[in-house]
Amino acid sequence: MSLEDFAAKQKQILAGIEQKGAAVREKGLVSSIPERGKCQAASLVYLRYPAGAIEQIADVSRAVSRTLHGRAVVYDEENMHQSIADYGLRTADLNGLILETPKGLIEATQKACDELKSGNSVPRNCFGRYIFSQDSVLLMPVNPGNPATYSLIEAVASSLVPSDKCDPAKFRKAWGEHITVARISENVSPEQPEVKEFLERLMGNQYIPHASRMDETELIKAESLNVGQFVLDRNAFHLMPLETFTF
Repeated sequence: MSLEDFAAKQKQILAGIEQKGAAVREKGLVSSIPERGKCQAASLVYLRYPAGAIEQIADVSRAVSRTLHGRAVVYDEENMHQSIADYGLRTADLNGLILETPKGLIEATQKACDELKSGNSVPRNCFGRYIFSQDSVLLMPVNPGNPATYSLIEAVASSLVPSDKCDPAKFRKAWGEHITVARISENVSPEQPEVKEFLERLMGNQYIPHASRMDETELIKAESLNVGQFVLDRNAFHLMPLETFTF
């Protein structure tokens, strides 16, 4: 996939998300997280950003959850991230869940990180555009289509060596450059007053005090590329780091 194809696909998906966001006023919020007792789980390759940026996004996540009376999964300072790829995504029972991360995924991630550092092409983004659908709130770069993010995704994918314990068919590239801010955990009907408040605050950019908003012209450099495992259920998003490669 070329950079142009990546950007076009991302633009198409974002248009679909915003279309679903426009339906919230009439249809309310709808959770796409598996039913209670089940979860989504996978190995994850992801970026982490400096604490100052992460703290502000986590504050927005907590505020969204408060607006919806706890009916949104919070992404806090410990698990806020930008996905690069996942491996082995599945829906499973919470009880007895076992996740295995192949060594080949870790090796591919380390190789990709080394390539980016040697080429001085570590991802830098200007974040500042919050969008939402019926099931989530996302933060996008002001100008999507970052060549460095695209190169990183492709570098991890191309470095993945097939083996008995590492199946490239289970590897999924991120569709875009978003950071997940919140996931709706319970359906909320459009008649509920919190839906109106949710829309007004997001569309009016009222979740962030003006004095503490990120500068939308400031490039924020990723601090590290990581491999971990995640489990998402209706109570929380759990991110368990395994390896960290600093830029």
